[in-house]
Amino acid sequence: MALPVNIQDLISGRTVEWERIEFKAGWNPDGSSLPIFETDKDRTCFLTILRSHPLFPTNKQEDVSTGEQVEGPVKGPVELTSIEKQVLVLCSQAPLSAKEISGRLGLAGKPGYIKRILANLREKECIEFTLSEKPLSRLQKYRMTDRGRKTLAKGS
Repeated sequence: MALPVNIQDLISGRTVEWERIEFKAGWNPDGSSLPIFETDKDRTCFLTILRSHPLFPTNKQEDVSTGEQVEGPVKGPVELTSIEKQVLVLCSQAPLSAKEISGRLGLAGKPGYIKRILANLREKECIEFTLSEKPLSRLQKYRMTDRGRKTLAKGS
């Protein structure tokens, strides 16, 4: 059954009254949970909560070795590019700033490139900030983590 709404009104952006749209009893045959609408008392903003279907896969994964469920993604081996390996070798000697790393690699004119490489290595948990509480400090340096040492040892 068609809704009593003019398609031209919808296309042209004219208001369609909510009361004219009716949801029939069987409109949700697959069992998905209904959306939840919340608003403040002045109705100046609203929040819509859409829950996933009960059969939709979640972040829980089964650990094959134990048969137990684990939360979140399972971390596998880290793959490094050649430039990331070079950065790890430099950071294994002593903590270095991004400027020092780019200078030693001969990439002093490409600060955005070095920042992306450092961000990737931090995401892979191979390096970390020396001043973790001040990530934007001008004195910030990068040092290798235990995972970075293991990854570099496996890749060598």
